[in-house]
Amino acid sequence: MRPNTLLFACSIAALSFTASCVDPDEDNLGEETSALSSIALHSLTSDTYDTKDLGGSFFRSCFLTSIAGDISTSFAPLEGPAGAGVVVVDGHWQLYVRPSSGSVTAKAACVNAFPSSTVTWSTGQANQVLTSTTSGKKCFLTEVTTSKNQTYLVGGLHTDSDVVRITSTGGNWVLGGSTAGLVTAKARCIDVTSSSVEMGVWAPAGQSLNTQTSILDADHSCFLTRMNGHFDSEGTGLLMFRALGPYSSAYYWSLEATNASGGGMRCVD
Repeated sequence: MRPNTLLFACSIAALSFTASCVDPDEDNLGEETSALSSIALHSLTSDTYDTKDLGGSFFRSCFLTSIAGDISTSFAPLEGPAGAGVVVVDGHWQLYVRPSSGSVTAKAACVNAFPSSTVTWSTGQANQVLTSTTSGKKCFLTEVTTSKNQTYLVGGLHTDSDVVRITSTGGNWVLGGSTAGLVTAKARCIDVTSSSVEMGVWAPAGQSLNTQTSILDADHSCFLTRMNGHFDSEGTGLLMFRALGPYSSAYYWSLEATNASGGGMRCVD
């Protein structure tokens, strides 16, 4: 991977050295190498429905790393679901945001790997099986939306207890959750060489907290496995950053939660 990065100021309190954050919008497209190398990072912020092309979908998989802002569909009427995700359109990965109100930021990372088919879960459904835990695959969120219907008069992700997540149970990785309003989540899986445990973070109301990985080489990437709490106004949600470590080609990945929101990430090679 040959990143073309902008460095911007960022402090990660838990680090014992000064770290510079890599601009999450690298947009390194088109490189094809082995394993999970050629990691490309992308970001999109908008106060209206918007999309961003992330490049071709052949032998590439894109997953969410961040959603921040109001996607709750709790108050104002909205045509169509609010949310964010990465989807395949005409042979290209596409990152999109559809705010419920204000501005929403979504980030995604893309790696060289064939993805599994998409699995979908919605509020009220049982856990949906993604793959066996012995398959050598790990699974990550690709899309999270909220909406209203006659049963659920508001969209979800506006209470402390709301959660969508990927967990292991009964020998399978499954996609599920529990939400007061209507939420739909989607996920895919990829083959990996190795993976970390899930790392989680929760920020009480009025606070911002982060969790960060140990030092990882440039071929590792981290993606969202869980979203919980409030994604119902600007200043709520999850933002992931990749910070330069003390050695060349060494990085920390940091997941920051803000104002009664939380989530989880897992890193893979």
